[in-house]
Amino acid sequence: MNTSFIGSRLLASGQSAPFTGDWVSIAESKEALFVVYGSGVSSGVSPTIQIKTYLAGDPAFTDAGGYAGVPIYTFNSIGNGYAAPSFLQAPAPHVRIVVPSGSGQIWAYAAIQN
Repeated sequence: MNTSFIGSRLLASGQSAPFTGDWVSIAESKEALFVVYGSGVSSGVSPTIQIKTYLAGDPAFTDAGGYAGVPIYTFNSIGNGYAAPSFLQAPAPHVRIVVPSGSGQIWAYAAIQN
């Protein structure tokens, strides 16, 4: 690993809620700061950051399984503008954002470093 690596990964770019984002690799980082921004939010938007994980051959935790994403943080009822950021202090291979309900557009990114 590069000891001075700093970068960012886009998790959402204005998608309309509800949606499930794509898996994004943050494997080269040890820490991540998650930032979420809402626009046109009218109600019930609580984006969740999920981590991709696999558990000892259980088919529920494979890519095709329904539980491939394990929630690590939920931004509760965000409004229009920036939500308070969330900080992850552990390595994670892949993350995604999931917005299960509500209406409005969501932007999100992970600022990563090692």
